Amino acid sequence: MISFLAPELLNQNKFDNIQYCKKTDIYSLGMIFWELSSGRPPFENQSNKIELAIKVVHGSRENTIYGTPEYRNLYIECWDANPYKRPDIENVHKMLEKIMNSNILPEVDASAINSEDDNDNNVEQIKSI
Repeated sequence: MISFLAPELLNQNKFDNIQYCKKTDIYSLGMIFWELSSGRPPFENQSNKIELAIKVVHGSRENTIYGTPEYRNLYIECWDANPYKRPDIENVHKMLEKIMNSNILPEVDASAINSEDDNDNNVEQIKSI
């Protein structure tokens, strides 16, 4: 779970007046966005949690996933080391709506949909045996 903690929570000296707040949640949300785009947990190969905490405090983040630049920019903004520079949840919501309403999402291949229908038919045939 340490990989989802905002750096200011790991380094209380830098932002002494920062406690757990909405901006720390935004950092965590950025990590969740990254996990969704990468298909794996952040820092999954980092077994030493103390070393990971030190790296995060010093600015280390996962490598970004290419192919969806607007989405990538969103989670990078959520990861900002300065909690005051992170977007609020309303802006995150607006950015997600903009991404969803744009034409940047890949089109679904009709053959993939048909193959799913074929798979459903195959499952039904197996059940009837």
